[in-house]
Amino acid sequence: MAPTDPQRPGSPVPRADTTITDGVLRMMRYAKFADAQSLREEWDALVERVDGDLFTSFDWCATWWGHFGAGRQLELHVGSVGDALAAIFPLFRETIRWGPLSLRVIRVLGCDHGVTTCNVAVDPAWMEDAPRKLLAALEQGGPWDLLHLGELPGYAPHAKPLADALARCPQVGEVTFSNDDYPHMVFDLPESYDNYLAGLSVKERRNVRRDERQLQQTGGVEGRGPADRTDLGRAIDELIAVHGELWRARGRMGHFVDWPGIERFHRDMAGLLLKRGRLALVDVRADGALLAAEYGARFGRRVHWIIGARRPEVTSRIGFCALLRAAIRNGVRQIDALPGSYDYKRRLGATVLGVKTISVLPRRRLARTRRDLFRAATRLGSLLYHRLWFWHLAPWIRLRMPSLRWSWLHRGLWRRFIRARFLVAARHSSDGGNGAVGDSG
Repeated sequence: MAPTDPQRPGSPVPRADTTITDGVLRMMRYAKFADAQSLREEWDALVERVDGDLFTSFDWCATWWGHFGAGRQLELHVGSVGDALAAIFPLFRETIRWGPLSLRVIRVLGCDHGVTTCNVAVDPAWMEDAPRKLLAALEQGGPWDLLHLGELPGYAPHAKPLADALARCPQVGEVTFSNDDYPHMVFDLPESYDNYLAGLSVKERRNVRRDERQLQQTGGVEGRGPADRTDLGRAIDELIAVHGELWRARGRMGHFVDWPGIERFHRDMAGLLLKRGRLALVDVRADGALLAAEYGARFGRRVHWIIGARRPEVTSRIGFCALLRAAIRNGVRQIDALPGSYDYKRRLGATVLGVKTISVLPRRRLARTRRDLFRAATRLGSLLYHRLWFWHLAPWIRLRMPSLRWSWLHRGLWRRFIRARFLVAARHSSDGGNGAVGDSG
């Protein structure tokens, strides 16, 4: 017997393995992932069918919400036509504050507490109807000041049509669409590793071959990834330790400290990825010691390259080429290297796309004023806290006064800043060694 829709007892759970162009789109809202559990397979099938990614998958969204949803109100809006899923908007509401200023926002799950992108999934046949019914459902949930969809990946094909459809909704006062907020790097993969090398510059190809020869001379061996949860735990432990050592030597704390709670999240997420056959974790060792490791995830035609680690004497090419070879063996067509601009990724053949965002103001008095005032306060906080203190002054102090153990000097990003930073241009080029905000990858 088929499971039922919790909001319409007796109705079948929508399926997502076919495209339906006739019928009426019905939008359902779920306040708990437990109520939408029966949609898991259909949910992921729709995401894959519309060329979506891991960051809209059921497991990623549910795990992210379990770790970072405190103080927020979950709203999973799922559109179906007959028994086929046609749209997924995994959203949440929250009120963020700076002193007396507050802003009621609606955003996408996965939008903060890390350096990944987030996404929605809409069948192109329902790109006009789904946003209209979503806005009607959001209005029923209470007043809001800003609907922010982003950071959407550079490869998201639906971003501009979605922005245009939202602009035509009667509840909307203003839509701002950005097609290139900052760089997003991807690698389009050929059918073989030799073909990949042939596409590099002569200099970079020689660099890769030199690294491979040196690795052979030291007895370096590529691992095939953990076989079970015990192996996975050890692999994550090593990756975190090596990653932290590299960045502490530069005065920084590293990814797993910069983002509060991200280590626990990735430990749980990696376990689910392993269970579902989506884990992409490779390592390179010599005499049993870890030289480099890369942690990623497979979904559809992509591998998402999430975070890596390496010894100081090892080049970034070692781990990346191991990840790339494994991806090609598994038939992957693209490596998503996530937002940020890195010279070594360009040299290794990355294509630079642009991160996309959609900001929607309601047709409501003072909505723009509230947004602008809050953005001004966030911009000031970003300058004083993130740019001056977190990114420059604190690392300088840690390097020159390593004996100082003051707790405030060794903390990750301020949670309030994490939740508000989407309002300002928070990422920047890493040409001089800097990555995405708080990113030590």
